[in-house]
Parts: sequence; structure tokens; C-alpha cells
Amino acid sequence: MLKDSEVEKTLLTYVKNICTGIIPEDSFKVEITEVDGNLQTIIFVKEEFVGRILGAKGRTVQALRTCLHAYAGAQGLRVNLSVEVSP
Repeated sequence: MLKDSEVEKTLLTYVKNICTGIIPEDSFKVEITEVDGNLQTIIFVKEEFVGRILGAKGRTVQALRTCLHAYAGAQGLRVNLSVEVSP
């Protein structure tokens, strides 16, 4: 099992790489925090790119959630993903 900091770093890199393939790198920010033993992953996206991250009927963000759950589950962790409009 990886150390939590290694898992967080890997998740952060993974989410950033996927988001960079969908929207410009300067249009989002990813934060990972631990809440009640779960890793909370938040993608802060500029308003004009929220639709591209969510995808049609939420399919893109759901696929990203599925991948994150698979990785975290293999590490014995739980992860939550949310998308918010950046201020």
C-alpha cells in the first residue's frame, strides 16, 4: 500500500493529465484534501469550460470518477470527486 502523500500526488497528477487533455491547463485547478478518511478531489474550473469537463449528460466526469474509484480502491481508500466553478 502506498503512503497517503504518494497516493495524493498520484491522484493529483492523474486528474491534471486528464483535464489537460480536455481543457487548457490554465483554466482549472485541482485540490485534494482528506475528509473523514476519504480523499476529496475538487476540480475548480473556469465557468466557460465547466460543460467540457462535465460532458454530455455528465458522462465525462462520471468516467473520471470511475477511474479514480478504481485506483483508490486498489489502494484501500475512498475518493470523492466534485467539479466547481472557480472564483
